[in-house]
Amino acid sequence: MNVAGKFFILSSLFSVFVLPSTAIPGSNSPVDGAAAESSYPSPSNALPDGNAKAMVQRDYVAASVVPSNAKTVASLQAYGDWNASGDKGAVGHSTGYTKLVSSPTIHGPSRMFFTHYTGSGDERYSINFGADRVSTNFFYDAWVYLTTSASNIANVEMDMNQVIENGQTVIMGVQCDGYSNTWDFTLNLGTAKKRHDHWAHSHQPCNPKAWTKNAWHHVQAYYSHNSSGVVTYHTVWFDGVEHPINATVFSSFALGWGPDLITNFQLDGHGGGSATAYLDNVNISRW
Repeated sequence: MNVAGKFFILSSLFSVFVLPSTAIPGSNSPVDGAAAESSYPSPSNALPDGNAKAMVQRDYVAASVVPSNAKTVASLQAYGDWNASGDKGAVGHSTGYTKLVSSPTIHGPSRMFFTHYTGSGDERYSINFGADRVSTNFFYDAWVYLTTSASNIANVEMDMNQVIENGQTVIMGVQCDGYSNTWDFTLNLGTAKKRHDHWAHSHQPCNPKAWTKNAWHHVQAYYSHNSSGVVTYHTVWFDGVEHPINATVFSSFALGWGPDLITNFQLDGHGGGSATAYLDNVNISRW
């Protein structure tokens, strides 16, 4: 596990007991400093006509969760500041790079991720897209495309990291776990200063090896936290199917980061090989 940099990933893969889910009220305060913010895209410009069914599906889920006063950073895949880094806290070794491409795509440019791994290495791709210490609710919305080269990918991970008012970093991460065949979520079994980062298995099924290859898949996740860094993982949606997580856990870490908002996309290899994946229409809402 490497927490020296700002692009933090959790690596353990074990089940834990979690508290029952409770609703956590969010802040409605507007926040300055985040780039390219807007209200959630309307159906008229969200996706091309050929994807009308998917467009309606996405807007229905988003509209049922995201309030009208939320701040949304849209099309994060098109931003130019993505970084690639091997997860030094994991086993094995990996290298990777990312770039914008015109195909495959849903709307506009998509982002390609090429990962080479040995010994089940993991490659992390990250972007810092603003600063907001007060928002407590987040809605992650992205389309993921795995090629046939990704048949040996063990996990597909999508994280949201936020530095909050007390200076600690709240890690809100979910992954489709090909070892346990479940949706997993991140937590801290220790304290903020004496951290013990951990992956916990939910009871909801997911296996990236079972994803249809050379096709777009829609991943959405809703999570929230309180001022102490206690996170509630509410629900993950995969291709429009709801998978309630309903887990409340401590997931705050004293890492000494600046006031950042960071999202990570990580591919964990199984054995050795290489894999190509794509992201499109990456939108993150907060309130």
